[in-house]
Amino acid sequence: MIKFFFHNDEPNEKQLETSRRLHIIENAIAAIIYSAATSNFLTGYLTQLGASINLCAIVTMIPQLGCVLQFFAPFWFERLKERKKSIWFCCLFFRLSVSLCFLAPIFISGATAKLIVVIALYFIGFMSAGFVTPGLTHLVLSVAPKAGNGRYFARRNIVSACTCSIAMPILGRTVDYFISVDKGLYGYFIIGALCLILTIADLAILGRVYEVPAKNTVKIRLKNVTLPFKDKNYRPFLAYNLIAGLTGGIAAPFLMIYQLYVLNLSHTFITSAGVLASIVGIVGTWFWGRFSEHLTWAKMFMMTAGTNLFCTLMWAFVPINSARVVAPIIMLVTSACAGGAGIANMNLQYESSPEDMKTTYIAITSGCASILSSFSATIGASINSFIEPIFAEKSIPVLFLISGICGLINLTINGRRLLKQR
Repeated sequence: MIKFFFHNDEPNEKQLETSRRLHIIENAIAAIIYSAATSNFLTGYLTQLGASINLCAIVTMIPQLGCVLQFFAPFWFERLKERKKSIWFCCLFFRLSVSLCFLAPIFISGATAKLIVVIALYFIGFMSAGFVTPGLTHLVLSVAPKAGNGRYFARRNIVSACTCSIAMPILGRTVDYFISVDKGLYGYFIIGALCLILTIADLAILGRVYEVPAKNTVKIRLKNVTLPFKDKNYRPFLAYNLIAGLTGGIAAPFLMIYQLYVLNLSHTFITSAGVLASIVGIVGTWFWGRFSEHLTWAKMFMMTAGTNLFCTLMWAFVPINSARVVAPIIMLVTSACAGGAGIANMNLQYESSPEDMKTTYIAITSGCASILSSFSATIGASINSFIEPIFAEKSIPVLFLISGICGLINLTINGRRLLKQR
């Protein structure tokens, strides 16, 4: 059985091609589990269990907090030639913990005990997810084709987007039905059961994927952590991402709460709008990928990130009586530019970091930004607690106003430094 899952021999081309196809299927299954665990379903589920708005906001930042462990992942994965066994067990902890989050209340009595167990499982799951991300990325890249690499990843992302576009509205409609008959928790239990079934399938498929063993292993030292901060070429990019993490975390955890309980949008409506946003995101990624040939990465980043930050600002001005029209427009524009911002950010990071330390630079940047983002979520919750008695339901729009303005100021100052650098 162990040999069935963990192959020690170098894969041939046929085995690599099989692994690529399996990765596409596995990524699509994993996307459903991840989407169910980080979307409006989580917020609705926590409120069903009796969580407050501020607690919901803090819990929704746990995935971001888990990204902090990317900071430490290179210390482990860079030492290993064969990484798949570690990756498989981390994925097991993540997917199983997330699935049990939705099922645990069946076996536990007491409202407080249920919330504690659910949050604990959620925390364990996303700590595992954060730690495994650099290793899993390496595993996927190791089997990806050398020629047509872009087409392969585009196909992989499109399959995942299409799969989620089918699954999420069905789940949304299911949850809304049970809420309408005053049995909301039953809908979330169904999500948990589905995630558990998908977890078994996902791990079985991932076990059959071959890996290309790393040719070189590196023992990363603790002193390497300070290198990105000392690097003058990398510092403007690092400064932008750290401040973006700090300002973005103020309002981001409240978005689903805002949509569900202030704008009064249903799970079905949010997931349906998400399908359209996903389609627009695919088209937007293709467009920005082609358009990038006529721009520097810094200019493309200014355009796309600037648009997304403007959309953050616009959430502060959504009228409740026309939210079903305005909210999807903001979601579509954000999704259309998100792919371009991600591509530009990734390439700026790649260009700014030294050739022999790219994995370390990426992990440190992501980890530090996640720490600040998680910290700013507590700031956002504190601000909301202070202003909620004054502004009532308009307290969350104030957070979006603060986050959007601070983000645009950061982009204006540090974005100019990136432009000058290029």
